[in-house]
Amino acid sequence: MKHWLLVLFLSILLLPCFKASATQSSILILATDTCDYEYITAVSNAYGFKPSTAGLENFTEALRSLEWSHVILVDPNYGSSKAELAGAVAKATVDYAVSGGRVVTTFNGFMMLYPVLQQETPLRIIVYDSPLKPGVPSSYNVSKYKALLLFGEGVEEHGGIYYLHVGKGLIIVVPLNIAWAYCDTHDPYYLELLLKSLTAPPWEPGGSQVKYSIALPVIAVLASAVAVSQLSLPRTRRPQGLVVLPPARLKLEADEALAHPARREIMRALEARGAVTMSELLRLLNMPKATLSWHLYVLESRGIISSFKWRKSLFYFASGPTGVESLASRLSREDPYFCIAAKSLLEDPDPVRVSEALNLPTESITRLAKLLEKEREAVLEHCG
Repeated sequence: MKHWLLVLFLSILLLPCFKASATQSSILILATDTCDYEYITAVSNAYGFKPSTAGLENFTEALRSLEWSHVILVDPNYGSSKAELAGAVAKATVDYAVSGGRVVTTFNGFMMLYPVLQQETPLRIIVYDSPLKPGVPSSYNVSKYKALLLFGEGVEEHGGIYYLHVGKGLIIVVPLNIAWAYCDTHDPYYLELLLKSLTAPPWEPGGSQVKYSIALPVIAVLASAVAVSQLSLPRTRRPQGLVVLPPARLKLEADEALAHPARREIMRALEARGAVTMSELLRLLNMPKATLSWHLYVLESRGIISSFKWRKSLFYFASGPTGVESLASRLSREDPYFCIAAKSLLEDPDPVRVSEALNLPTESITRLAKLLEKEREAVLEHCG
């Protein structure tokens, strides 16, 4: 009898452990690129999760199992060729939530779900640029710098995270792209956001639609104020406040930026090849374009590399005189007008007059004039 009591006592003590293990192993995550998998690995290592992962191609099939405690859309990234597949995944995910499932999604994931969600419940969203957007190079996929304001029937906000009730289930929305933010900074804050979403209590509908909660910079509220004022909503449906959670923590020192293996690989390619275009880097590194553009942005924003657009081609090179020399060396070989334009600017510093005289794009000549101001000797080294 005593033995049975001991077994029962130990079972009660160990039950939470078994339950936690089952919960962790019953999480299904949609991942579509290397950054997603890096994020998932970091979360798994930090919190002991053992999730199942699936891509767009097999996510709908995996979703048919009813064993999942949570379904997570990390930062789904897909091109136009997979738009139809993404639509099918969105439909299956919303159906899963309607039937009683719990879905956690980030900005990208929500935008994928939004067209389907509109058929289930009336929602209004504001997509706004984060404060970082002014520094984003034109080549970068700026959707990674978007954040979201969400309000409507059945929407609750708690601590900067939205809770949307659909059918019998719940969709939990982190209104920015946390996987990309983590890939840039390795800041555990972005891991904690996912953990916070997974451990949230089952909020019951019926509270205020959107409460005042300025989670991060006020500048994002101001940037959104005009958009809010233009919404054609009945007065009773107008939001009572704004939830702001832009990726304002995206700060990384130069030496930390080079800690990422993909960025070290990019630097090795630039050191070996000199100035190269995006398409050349894609062939050399065999890296998804969205992933490559993100890492190029990180390196350029920290001053490690520079970019220069000449005519229709955008070149990347290591910052400093050596990198500029590699750019000038290549362009002087491939386009004689590059050196002609450089010499013309020495005689007449007006980019507009020089561009008209040579029939070249004014933007290219203006960029060349700025390059000459900073690295005159490096440019003229290869132009005689």
